Amino acid sequence: MYRLRDWIDPKRIEWHYTFKNPNSIDYVEMYVYKNHSSKDIFRHTTLERPNRLYLDYLCNNPNPKAINIVEKYIDLADWSWLSCNPEAIELIEKNLDKVYWPYLCLNPKAIHIIKKYPEKIHWSCLSSNPAAIEMLEQNMDKIYWPALAENGAATHLIEKNIDKSIKKYASTYSRYTTAIHLLEQNPECIDWMELARNPHPRAVELVIENRRKIISLQYLSLNQNQVAIDFLENSPILINWFWLSCNPKAIHILEKYPYMVDYWQLSNNPAIFELSFDFTRDFLDKRCNIYKEELIQRTMHPNKFVKYEEEGYELEEIFDFI
Repeated sequence: MYRLRDWIDPKRIEWHYTFKNPNSIDYVEMYVYKNHSSKDIFRHTTLERPNRLYLDYLCNNPNPKAINIVEKYIDLADWSWLSCNPEAIELIEKNLDKVYWPYLCLNPKAIHIIKKYPEKIHWSCLSSNPAAIEMLEQNMDKIYWPALAENGAATHLIEKNIDKSIKKYASTYSRYTTAIHLLEQNPECIDWMELARNPHPRAVELVIENRRKIISLQYLSLNQNQVAIDFLENSPILINWFWLSCNPKAIHILEKYPYMVDYWQLSNNPAIFELSFDFTRDFLDKRCNIYKEELIQRTMHPNKFVKYEEEGYELEEIFDFI
């Protein structure tokens, strides 16, 4: 079971943001259980609709357990978020009349559905879908080149179309790992501020090597590359605390400087929850105890002792083992 880290003040957390956190589901389940007896916690339709927001974010949660909760409130589900959630593919297949097609085109597990309805394809969204590479290769004229920057499977397409991609959308391509070698070959296309958030090892090296030339290193605080994290830890004056607060790889730095943390951003950080080993041990002990008595009855049945003796075991050895 996951729990909130001890140093984090739960009163300052924006809890609705945690509902999209895959590590928060244990908290979510407790929340639903505690509120279920009083009223349906998600059935709020006010303009602020704080509880409805919880369900919206839960629809975007990649944890399969989140989808199990959403399924109980399917009539209130946010189908835009569900449509792009790979873990919701079974729900999507059963509710094709409700899906939001632009976001469905982002879903790597929905390609078999997308192929059946070519007239509903949103190519700007599909261009970033790594599972759609075959469709993109067959429809080069429909590719939205800025979105292709996010597509980790499309490097070969980018290489063949530098004028349409990197040279035209340098800022977008600088932030993703798909074309770092092409950026090195075309340094005039590099957007250094955006490159600072690029987790590719070579991108981090370039940023650190050229840091004095870069107008702002604020986005380096978003970078999850360990080299970038170590560099910031050794140079805290360069940290942008707003961006660092949502960086899961920087949770140990945030713990050192809790007074610098932006709690709005921290609420979006998946690392605010940690695995509770004490709970896990107790949980496993309870589960094992369910079978302990039955196991003893079976192993200590009188008929078993004859077999034990035939196999050369002494009674004292058996009882010592138990």
